[in-house]
Amino acid sequence: MALRFENDPRFSFLHLGKTHIPGLPVIHHPVSATAAKPMAMRDALKRLEIDAAMIWSLCLETFSLTAYEAAAAGAAVITGPDSGNIAAFTREGHGLVLPDERSLIAMFESGEILTLARSLRQPPLYNMEFSNLTADLETVS
Repeated sequence: MALRFENDPRFSFLHLGKTHIPGLPVIHHPVSATAAKPMAMRDALKRLEIDAAMIWSLCLETFSLTAYEAAAAGAAVITGPDSGNIAAFTREGHGLVLPDERSLIAMFESGEILTLARSLRQPPLYNMEFSNLTADLETVS
């Protein structure tokens, strides 16, 4: 998506993570969660006011900490139907499950994807509560 829409002024593509991915038209923000800073990713997403997180998994996921971090920061999750529990989580009001990549591209081309802007949605923010096996969202606003 970043390559396809790199010259479209409506969109900015960012990559948050430890490792920079060379050759892509994305802005890298180094972020790494640690035992001392388990909320580092959520805090970075919130600080940067990320509107949406594209989590387009190519396989069925049993759990996605990335989806929880995005939702906790107020970002809408964008995913496909074959992403397993990412799609199930997203359908609970945390974003948009699209039927296929063609639909994803069409939403960008038409600008419809802009309806996920946080300024239009006024999303709640959450704290994340961790256990040994999973994480839960706890409303803070």
